Amino acid sequence: MELLQKINEIERRLEAGENIRKDFWKLVGDVKRKKIHEDVIINKISRIRDELFEKETVMGFREGFALFSMLFFLFNLLFFYVSLKMENGLIKAIFILGSEIAVLYTSFLVGRCIGSIISGIDVDGFYKYTPFEFGVKMNYKSYLKAEPLDRVVLFSGAIFLEYLVLAVHLIFLFSTNSYWFIPAFILAINLPFSYLIHKLAKTGELHRLLREIKIMREVSKGNA
Repeated sequence: MELLQKINEIERRLEAGENIRKDFWKLVGDVKRKKIHEDVIINKISRIRDELFEKETVMGFREGFALFSMLFFLFNLLFFYVSLKMENGLIKAIFILGSEIAVLYTSFLVGRCIGSIISGIDVDGFYKYTPFEFGVKMNYKSYLKAEPLDRVVLFSGAIFLEYLVLAVHLIFLFSTNSYWFIPAFILAINLPFSYLIHKLAKTGELHRLLREIKIMREVSKGNA
């Protein structure tokens, strides 16, 4: 099989220390578009991806989902408490902004987990993206075997939850006439900034979502 030969060649180049990332991700895109689910192909691609990933999980899915869901709830609680109980002033604005950022950070992790549960795509666990940030490591076998729509759902979870939370916070603060411009500003710049990251750096949750939407459309046209 031509595809298997390409994978074997990428494995050989990887062992030789060559940079195979561009060719590998192009190959992954072909596998998604052709909806190839053979175990020998999926297993080889998954092993290569794990070698390229270079980050080990530090927390399992269940405990991580529970922890970040609890933090998401607590940061929201802090946001509403500060909004209702503190007198207007610089300190209140700083607390609202800080709690808003914390809520958005945890909403990404919780939203990705919710997307995983709805789509049926497994998560291996959580890894340290930076010393202060966590990322979600997908089970690549499950990810590649999923339907195109499921991968779209997976990457929609975090984005949907982020915008839902921002909208709720904006409406709440507007109704209390208290620093509503903070979530409004974040809402206004979030999508353009994410799109800029998508175009320039080819990364980010919006980039992944748009990529999978494009693949889903191409697969649908091919089946028509």
